[in-house]
Amino acid sequence: MRKFIALVLILALCGLVGVTLATKATAEESNTRVRPVHLLNTLTTSGTFVAHGARLYSLSGYAGSANSYFGLYDCDELGDTATTNIRFEGGEATQYDGITHNFGINGAQFANGITLVTVGMYVTIEYE
Repeated sequence: MRKFIALVLILALCGLVGVTLATKATAEESNTRVRPVHLLNTLTTSGTFVAHGARLYSLSGYAGSANSYFGLYDCDELGDTATTNIRFEGGEATQYDGITHNFGINGAQFANGITLVTVGMYVTIEYE
């Protein structure tokens, strides 16, 4: 009888260890975001960040002067900027104040490209 109880306890212990390891692996996988390597690009004047479709994950910037602002447009060149294709805009009233925005794990899709129009803002984006 003792051998049977010992065998049951050993099997139960092995089962608990297996469940613990499987749960840990699942938790680690769910906390890890698998994304391609992102590129960083900084512009200090108006221009095109990306001349083709891209996914924007985050942006940051700071005001190089008072009352600085910017706009990100879904187009592949500066001449195509229009109110119909603006995707994001922001600004700061105080010189050297900063702005950050995270577009989440899925990012924001720019089908044609990412073009920046800025007055006084230094803007950095993370994209793929």
